[in-house]
Amino acid sequence: MKIRLVLFTALIALLIPAQVNAAVTVDQAISKEYIKNNGYSEITSEAVTVAKNRAEGKEYYTPQEQRYHNSNKFCKFFRNFYNYLDPAADDYSYFHHNIKGAPAYSDL
Repeated sequence: MKIRLVLFTALIALLIPAQVNAAVTVDQAISKEYIKNNGYSEITSEAVTVAKNRAEGKEYYTPQEQRYHNSNKFCKFFRNFYNYLDPAADDYSYFHHNIKGAPAYSDL
């Protein structure tokens, strides 16, 4: 009776960690749908997409960045002037800038 109890306990202890978990590939884990369905924002999924494309050597621009780059020079001037006045405004250079060791005027 005691041996059966020990074997039954050992069998239960072996079956508990044998849970069946769905395998998620890297491509699935960095897709926009997967990131959004796991509670992250759209901005986070865009940041992951930009980082993935930069790692692959591709250039990727979000829809807001594309709209900015396709605007005329007057709109760009006023947008840049607004960015100069308000440091918290997004100037779309978060992922698209060259890191330099010395400070420059654009760091102000």
